Amino acid sequence: MQLGFSRLELRDLDRVIWANKGGLAEQFVGQHLRCLFRPFEDPRLFYWQRTEGRQGEIDYIMQQGSSIVPIEVKAGAAGSMKSLHIYMVEGLPVASERALLDV
Repeated sequence: MQLGFSRLELRDLDRVIWANKGGLAEQFVGQHLRCLFRPFEDPRLFYWQRTEGRQGEIDYIMQQGSSIVPIEVKAGAAGSMKSLHIYMVEGLPVASERALLDV
């Protein structure tokens, strides 16, 4: 039975348009952040989403000792950090990280 799928060769990956690369990058980072916790612990990964005014969200928020660390994941170098700036303007605690996965 033919399903109409074509096989993707490794050498062709640079020509693929990844429509969902942002979601893939966030998932990749989230899975790796999850590995920071012991297997029997519930992961302490959170997110922030603004509910009023301009929209904004931070992909992951973690606690590192006494610091709160917002982590904004971008799939390419061109992404802006507007959400992180909004987060900081609102006076929320910051020791920020940017995870860049240029696929």
